[in-house]
Amino acid sequence: MVIDELIDLTKKRLSNIDELILMNANNTLKLIDLQIQSLNELDEQTEDVQLLKQLEQQVQQLKIIEKCSC
Repeated sequence: MVIDELIDLTKKRLSNIDELILMNANNTLKLIDLQIQSLNELDEQTEDVQLLKQLEQQVQQLKIIEKCSC
């Protein structure tokens, strides 16, 4: 009986951990989307070629991270 209770408690805790991980991943993806939006807005507001290249690199890196997170 004690082992069954321990197993049940462990399953509940693992379920809670899974839920936290999913929430964290979801929030991370939302933040990546916001960052991409901000970089795109900045992209539209500047004509600095070097800055535009850096922005494009950052957006591409964020998109790669976003794909790996799914």
